[in-house]
Amino acid sequence: MTAAPALSVEKTLPIALELNAAQSKSAHLQNVAAGSVITLAARANCELWLDLKHKDNGSRVFASKMPLEWSTIVFITEAGEYLLYFHNRGDEACSFKGELKVSLATGGENSIQQQLRRLSEQLQTVFTMDAIDYQLVDCDTSNSYARGSKVLLCRQHLETLRDNAPDTEAAQHLIFFTLMHETAHVLLTQWRYPFSNNEDVVDEFGVVLTRLMKRDAAIEAQAGYFEEQPSKSEYEHILENDDRHTLSIQRARNLRGWAADKTLLARWMPFLIPHIETDHLKALRDTPNKALGEMITAELEARETALAQ
Repeated sequence: MTAAPALSVEKTLPIALELNAAQSKSAHLQNVAAGSVITLAARANCELWLDLKHKDNGSRVFASKMPLEWSTIVFITEAGEYLLYFHNRGDEACSFKGELKVSLATGGENSIQQQLRRLSEQLQTVFTMDAIDYQLVDCDTSNSYARGSKVLLCRQHLETLRDNAPDTEAAQHLIFFTLMHETAHVLLTQWRYPFSNNEDVVDEFGVVLTRLMKRDAAIEAQAGYFEEQPSKSEYEHILENDDRHTLSIQRARNLRGWAADKTLLARWMPFLIPHIETDHLKALRDTPNKALGEMITAELEARETALAQ
């Protein structure tokens, strides 16, 4: 299928697909400007593999196995045409129960801001939370920050990530993990957890959010980026500035450990359950983890009791 050129600030493309076993289909995204942000959301009756590639050079921007209901956001750094592949690697036919929406925005800060607001809206469909105000700002240093319910993405930091990433796909992953790390700060602050300023805890929660968004490759990309940071100069910076971050080489080891930890999401659920929207919590109730299922059931019953009073 071919999508119309993205001539306006935002183009929403509803897509309905029927995929036979082991079948793949693709959507052709034309005239995508550098600086665009693509948001993807869908509901299907099977687990699909998504693969977004630049049409001309074949470079991969995003690839992941998606659950039955999902949403994600992808930043485009190189203008051109893209192919979005849908792969059904299962043994049975697959179809979308709703529709898949691809929102395209032409380059420019207004469009990026719009898509960052959309990320906040997507998070609000999963968690009970205040809106997060993502802002692109100029900074004195190459960094990004969380301030209350604001995430300040420094242009200098995004440029540094793009300049030092080995390819376009890695740059996408690094930007995404930056968003998830700062989002973790904001959510832990909103929920009044006492460890919202503990950078190791925030890194771990950032991994949780990244895995929930099915962007596991972003974790490895960030770990690889951390490994390249010179430890000596970083140590001197930490001493001079009272920086709470662990040395990057250790952060890389931490990220890989959490990425491989099959118990990570279950361990975080007691903290997340009180803040998960009811519809999503009901979908998680049938988990094979008996203790987790009991916690979810107790939370749902408490909510029903509160509504009845």
